[in-house]
Amino acid sequence: MGQQCFSLGCFDRDYLQRAPIAIVRDADQRLIAFASILPSYGHREEYSIDLMRHLGDAPGGTMDFLFVRLMQSAQAEGYHWFSLGMAPLSGVGDTPWARPAEQLARLAFEHGNRFYNYKGLKAFKDKWHPEWQSMYLAYPPDTRLSTLQLDIAALIAGGYRRILGHG
Repeated sequence: MGQQCFSLGCFDRDYLQRAPIAIVRDADQRLIAFASILPSYGHREEYSIDLMRHLGDAPGGTMDFLFVRLMQSAQAEGYHWFSLGMAPLSGVGDTPWARPAEQLARLAFEHGNRFYNYKGLKAFKDKWHPEWQSMYLAYPPDTRLSTLQLDIAALIAGGYRRILGHG
């Protein structure tokens, strides 16, 4: 699958070179996990994590350790909130009134781990007991499912050229 960007975090070296990065190294000084930090633009209200990744063989609890250290750092710097970011597709299509496209998105959340671990990410973030805020994608009710899926794929990939293999 191509590079995922929109609500899933995009691994873009140029972007990451401009962002503050928190890293975790093992005893051999090997980089095993990182998280990029979104700039606060001068205010000290919300400290936000953007992209986070860890090696598959990183010890259990590595990301927990990273988050705790980031929370401690944010608190010491005077921030009031710590944002865990989004949990894509959680809650979508979870009502009896959900449209077919929303029900399909729910299936991706429930069974799409082959492409992206939506449920695992939500479970990881849930253990911190966050105050979730809903985010919505608005679209006309008569939008064809294929058009909606293409638009979402373009958001995730970082543009239509990337999903078509030209970028």
